Amino acid sequence: MKLAILFACLFVVSCSSKEKVMEAPVAEEKPVIDTAENYFPVTNYILGQIAEIRTNGLNPLMIVQEKNKLDSTWLPVETFNQHFAPFLHPVIDTANFKALYKETKFEDQSINAYTWSYEPYNTLPDTLNLKRWDIYVSTETSKVTRVYWVKDMGKDAQQQLTWNSGSSCKIVDVRHENGKVIVDKEVIIKWYFNE
Repeated sequence: MKLAILFACLFVVSCSSKEKVMEAPVAEEKPVIDTAENYFPVTNYILGQIAEIRTNGLNPLMIVQEKNKLDSTWLPVETFNQHFAPFLHPVIDTANFKALYKETKFEDQSINAYTWSYEPYNTLPDTLNLKRWDIYVSTETSKVTRVYWVKDMGKDAQQQLTWNSGSSCKIVDVRHENGKVIVDKEVIIKWYFNE
């Protein structure tokens, strides 16, 4: 009888220990997350927008204001490369600028957008004239609404570039003189006219 009780106890202990082994949580493999920051590929985005204009068969209207003179003309497809060139150089991507520009992200409730801002860590090489750029993404649609950047053109002059997604872009040449900002030239290229 003692032997039967001993086998019964061993059986219960072995069964309960098997259950515990079976119930032990299995370590799940966690996905590897790349924590490296990737800059928004601005140049590729602009190229995509230009391709969309071509695909839709649109001829944008270019309005130029310079020295109190206003002029406008329709842009044929063949001239896109020439007129959109300021938006394509330098190529803005992670590979080119990771070591030179820091990224700041925040939600700007005043304009209902998430904003990614890029500014230099230190003094930039003389060959690089891009001072800063910003990407604005709608908090409602999660789509890019606007890209803005500033280029240093030397001798207290800057070129400000604004790309309004799906509708227009603007190039403004400004200079600083005696503490004032003077607009020398403004070019607006518009291909969506329902605004």
